Amino acid sequence: MEPTNSSNKKISSNSLFQLAVVVITFLIVAFSVYLTSPPKAKSINKPSNEFSAARAFIHTEAIAQKPHMIGTEEHKRVANYLAEQLNRIGLEVDTQHTTALNFEDVPIYGRVTNVVGRIKGSASTKSVLVLGHYDSQPYSLGAADDGIALASMLESAEVLKKNYSLQNDIIFLFTDAEEVGLLGAIAFANEHPWINDVGLVLNVEARGTRGPALSFEVSPENGWIMKEFIKHVDRPFAGSMMYEVYKMMPNYTDFTIFKDKGISGFNVAIVEGYENYHSPTDKPENLSLASLQHMGSYIMSIATHFGNISLENTKGNDLVYFNILGSKMMYYPMSWNLVFLIIIVLLYSFFIFLGSNRLQISVWKIFLSFFVVLLSFALAVGAVYLVNGWIKGFYPHYNVFYMSNYYNARFYFYAYMALTVFVSTLISYILLKRINIYNVMAAVFFLFILLSVVIYLKIPTASYLTYIPLLFGLVAFNLLLWFDLSPEKQPFSYYLVLFIGAVPFMLLISPYIYLIFHIFGLSLPIAGAAMLMLLILVITPLFDLALKRFGLGIPVFALVIFVVYTLVAHVNSG
Repeated sequence: MEPTNSSNKKISSNSLFQLAVVVITFLIVAFSVYLTSPPKAKSINKPSNEFSAARAFIHTEAIAQKPHMIGTEEHKRVANYLAEQLNRIGLEVDTQHTTALNFEDVPIYGRVTNVVGRIKGSASTKSVLVLGHYDSQPYSLGAADDGIALASMLESAEVLKKNYSLQNDIIFLFTDAEEVGLLGAIAFANEHPWINDVGLVLNVEARGTRGPALSFEVSPENGWIMKEFIKHVDRPFAGSMMYEVYKMMPNYTDFTIFKDKGISGFNVAIVEGYENYHSPTDKPENLSLASLQHMGSYIMSIATHFGNISLENTKGNDLVYFNILGSKMMYYPMSWNLVFLIIIVLLYSFFIFLGSNRLQISVWKIFLSFFVVLLSFALAVGAVYLVNGWIKGFYPHYNVFYMSNYYNARFYFYAYMALTVFVSTLISYILLKRINIYNVMAAVFFLFILLSVVIYLKIPTASYLTYIPLLFGLVAFNLLLWFDLSPEKQPFSYYLVLFIGAVPFMLLISPYIYLIFHIFGLSLPIAGAAMLMLLILVITPLFDLALKRFGLGIPVFALVIFVVYTLVAHVNSG
């Protein structure tokens, strides 16, 4: 027997039921971030055919004893250590000594020493080149930057040499003088005879000391290599939007040199723990073994897969690609962007038609909602901007760190997220008391369509950021209207459809929000706040009745969290 309408109405208005909806939403967001965590580090006793972070870490401790910038005795010791280890493992070893020049911006030149090892394949089409730099910053031990590359490359070389028979050559290149101008990469790319054999590049970097290994940059015409990457790399974490973020940053890596030569490949890095970047605290005890394990799995996956297929033709039409559930990835040709945009416009038109027929939508309420949504977005992001400016002024010592990312920055991230939630839920509470959720979401969808057009024209590789919420959200709201589902009559069906519409975007965007806050630090927290606002707008229907039921309880709770974390950050601001 179906529950009566009065029973359903009691369920939908029940405080515990609405609280459960809010908690489930939060848990899905937290779970999506957790799913992108690096794998558990493998112990030193693992079989020799498996990459072990514990074994690789022995190299980290041997290398990261003192700063080893170019021109020092410690720099020479590290170069000798790398050559000795490659010889011990049994690779063909070459040490390249030359003078390299970089004329980008300010002319730079220097005497460099590259250490190179090669595992010969049985019938090589082209070589897989794995590289990382071995010089450090003057005041850094370089355990992560770029010790994570050195350790994972040496352990991978040993595992591959002793346990695998591959078709293609695998070249391990330990470049010199990356920190002063990519000089080692320039020298290898311009002069070393092995460069002519290279068909694919994997560059390993670190902009922090922990977190997942993130493939943040891919070469142009990436269609073929990304399909292979998604199918065969262990626990991949990548998004075509990430390169757009990377282009906003004043950074270059060794990968740039090979990409500019037209060689296909991937740029991979860890980015959390940014407070240790180029710092005396970049030492072995601060390097995450889980991150080291994840980086090793990238090298092993790419070497064993691309080492056994032809690399004669590595180009293909660009893809839009992204993680949708942890390491599970989806992709589609960039040429599909226009088709998806047309489908979205048709779904939106049908939504407006249905909503008007059901007397749930009116044009003037959509326009009013659109204005309030924009105001909410601007006030939330603006509040974070203003508070962050005040904090950086009150604590001037934050500004001496890269991106103002001081050691307590994570507390500010939580505070800023709570501040964003406070402002947005306060305005939503006021709005939803006067206008129903259909008009509000019609305005939200219209905003996302406008963003889609801008993205389509300017940064088409980021189209999934608006297409996913629009496609799933519009389907969900069309179903609600078509079947006349309401929280008073069918609460479980109603919220099930809402979750189906919102969960894909929650799974997609939540890890980005977490990463963006870490990448830009306190120099640009509004980027993370803006992405969080996009998520809040999409999940607003889930909080509709909760906001009405608890009144100002949700925004006040968020405000308390903001105050608490701001105080915690202050206590840890020494």
